Amino acid sequence: MQMTPFSNTDKQIALALIDAISEDGYLSCKLEEIQQALSKNLPVEIDEIEAVLHQIQNYDPLGVGARDLAECLRLQMKVLHSDTPFLKAATELATRKTWRCWPAGTTPSCDASSNSRRKNCSR
Repeated sequence: MQMTPFSNTDKQIALALIDAISEDGYLSCKLEEIQQALSKNLPVEIDEIEAVLHQIQNYDPLGVGARDLAECLRLQMKVLHSDTPFLKAATELATRKTWRCWPAGTTPSCDASSNSRRKNCSR
């Protein structure tokens, strides 16, 4: 963080964000919660927090501070060369809101949002 040129306000935001990153590298709370915690001493807007978060997410390891696995994967894929094999398909999977899944050896038939076969579906 010391190598990133942050303003004093952005440094405070960055410290709050870094404190909110869990051991597994994910942001453990919502940006609104960080805004509320900072508001005692530092009135900031959500878009300011989001901008600093994007800087942190480019730190090593790439994707640290992601809010979920899909965001982490998208951040990592963003730096890959456009001719990387299966990049388009992987990006589509990481941005999909509804997952389709099926038991091994069968054809795709269940929607992860339905209760049928939910045990075979993962999100």
